[in-house]
Amino acid sequence: MPSCPVDYDENSRSGIDVGHQEVQRIIEELEAIYVMSHSEWLAAIPISSFICAQLGYEDIDELEDAIHGTFEEFLRILPQVQIKQSDDGEQERLLFRIIDQTGNPHKMVLKISERQQLWNVLLKSPTGVVQIPELEFEISADGRRRIDTIWGYLASSALDLEVRLQQRENDQHDDPDTVQELALLRQVVDGLSDLRDLKYEWTLVVSDESGATRFTDMSLVDIPN
Repeated sequence: MPSCPVDYDENSRSGIDVGHQEVQRIIEELEAIYVMSHSEWLAAIPISSFICAQLGYEDIDELEDAIHGTFEEFLRILPQVQIKQSDDGEQERLLFRIIDQTGNPHKMVLKISERQQLWNVLLKSPTGVVQIPELEFEISADGRRRIDTIWGYLASSALDLEVRLQQRENDQHDDPDTVQELALLRQVVDGLSDLRDLKYEWTLVVSDESGATRFTDMSLVDIPN
């Protein structure tokens, strides 16, 4: 079983919303800087200052206000980032690198039994598929990369279905098929809410033939043969 590439804190929930649009913008800038550097390891503090300059933040404090956490916490929760401490003889520095995003397992199974697991971050590649067998629910490959917590995936899926449900309710004309569809949609929305509330243990199955999908914390992930 692969080990977690970062020191994942199992006892606290980060205040960083990795699914937020501005945080996504910072992630994209971080990755772009790493690619342009042509270096394996980069020092975190200078890169945080460079991100501030590139994205228009006045200083690191303003950047950390935007991500609702420290820059180190931000790096630690990203599935594609590995960090380490380096002693250059004078002081200890935090270094990071973007790890290979194509060498991950093609199928991963995670049993969700504790609320803390909902804050585990999943990088879903454009070809990644997420399934929840207990609800017969699937988040299909949609050609877009996404980085969010498990809780975030559940919440956004429920919101999308809620919008669809309201639209269908406004358009329905007592058609039996429509009534049945609405009942099924409501059942799934309620089911996703139960998963977020962890009313029972449930299973998250992630499949990706490209091997580009991974969790930040891989310690409890089962890799089927």
